[in-house]
Amino acid sequence: LLVYFAQRVGKTLSRDALLNGVWGFDYPAETRMVDIQVSHLRDKIETDPKHPDYLKTVRGFGYQMEAPHE
Repeated sequence: LLVYFAQRVGKTLSRDALLNGVWGFDYPAETRMVDIQVSHLRDKIETDPKHPDYLKTVRGFGYQMEAPHE
């Protein structure tokens, strides 16, 4: 998941696109699998997972990875 996001920095990715691109699954849109995995990833890479700097939620659509600030 991290590699998939890192290869697409700045692009907003839908949950369906992540399911298909990362796991090759074609699940119904209501699945929470992506949300759970993003939460686990935030726990590992964010200083404060409740206020992420890198993995941003795009409300109503999906997620976006932002480049680290230099």
